[in-house]
Amino acid sequence: MEQIDTDYAQELHQYSLNPYSQYVVKEKDKTVWYICTVNEEAYENIILPLEELKQITIRRKEITTNVVGRSIEILEESELMKQFYEEK
Repeated sequence: MEQIDTDYAQELHQYSLNPYSQYVVKEKDKTVWYICTVNEEAYENIILPLEELKQITIRRKEITTNVVGRSIEILEESELMKQFYEEK
């Protein structure tokens, strides 16, 4: 949240449902941070500012790590619905 526009961050706190989700998983020998947005506004205000991020700091654990790669996948609404409703 520190990386996105302050006004947009405050706007997000007013929503009952967020237009984004995030989670971290361990995959083999790396840790992957997934950030998903469901509309263009969230994409522009969350994903795009993070494209320039070179390091991530987890303040609660006092850990700083380098970003070593990124990928963006854009799904059509029909594909998103298929994944949500049909896949385990």
